Amino acid sequence: MPILIPVLALLASLQQPAQTPPPNPAQPPQAPQPIDVHADHPARALFVANCAQCHGDTGDGKGTTKLDRDARSFQLGGFSYGNTPEALARTITYGIPGSPMPSFEKALKPEQRQQLAEYVLLLGPPAEKTDPKDSVLAVKDKPLVVRGKLPPLVEGGPAFPRGVLIGTPEGLSFAYRVDDVRLLAVLKGEFVDRADWRGRGGDALRPLGKPVHLRLPDDDAWIFARFGAIAHRQLHSTEVLGGDARLVYELRNASGARIAKVTESPRTFACSIGGGYARRFEIEPGVPDPESSFASHTETGALSEFKLRRGLPSARQDLLLLEEISLPGVLWPADPREQKKLMDTFITEAVR
Repeated sequence: MPILIPVLALLASLQQPAQTPPPNPAQPPQAPQPIDVHADHPARALFVANCAQCHGDTGDGKGTTKLDRDARSFQLGGFSYGNTPEALARTITYGIPGSPMPSFEKALKPEQRQQLAEYVLLLGPPAEKTDPKDSVLAVKDKPLVVRGKLPPLVEGGPAFPRGVLIGTPEGLSFAYRVDDVRLLAVLKGEFVDRADWRGRGGDALRPLGKPVHLRLPDDDAWIFARFGAIAHRQLHSTEVLGGDARLVYELRNASGARIAKVTESPRTFACSIGGGYARRFEIEPGVPDPESSFASHTETGALSEFKLRRGLPSARQDLLLLEEISLPGVLWPADPREQKKLMDTFITEAVR
């Protein structure tokens, strides 16, 4: 008898519908494509080489360098120290005191810094155009000095009825109280809105920069302690001579007698590891002290503040020349060898 079972089984299997493979599991949504980074822009390569480590390859503020807080996102716009190509070029050139943003004055040519500023603006939203008020002063090729009432420079701080604001072409402003002359703070950004010019007057000046370094009350003790008890620093005058702004004031004792005359000149300072500022003091009568020199650093989180305080040679035996150079925010490495290298670089470039 013929064996039909295998044949019937084979025919049955051929009549069954083909099994469809199970569907693939749901795939996660694809990450959004990066924004247009204008790869054909002449400054794109400069940005990748000099900026992307902190600000990210697309300018989103998420670079590979470890910071105590995210770097600025260029995609969001709203630059703290001015959103014009000129303001950004100043920031790129001189850095931002009190932050890891270094100076590129020596690393990049002027035209490269300008191209980079224009490129950074392209990464963010279109800037809104505003017409400057008549009372807004801009610093151009030499410092400007204005006097007036200073508002609180930090939230909850005091106002100062007698103040001086010195603006530099590099985008720094130095805020002084002058009822008893002292540097209060260094600001970065546009200069000042003379609100006291509007209406009936009497309003405080409105500094347009943001504080990047606040001075402590005893920061100047290294300068003046050698003169004994000083009761008052009395302002004599302010002036701009050549490219330097100057405050001239007198040190007086408790009886009002003059101890010495001081000419103080603040300026921008920038080096390859950061941006900061310097102050020069001419004090007469005073004994020259060209051999004194003291470099220090103070750590604050991931940043360190560098200072160099030194005496300068003087052509007169009764004229004391001193200089203080400050870098308020340098990214501080963990490796002691790298720390020493940073300090050596600072000192070398500061004394040139």
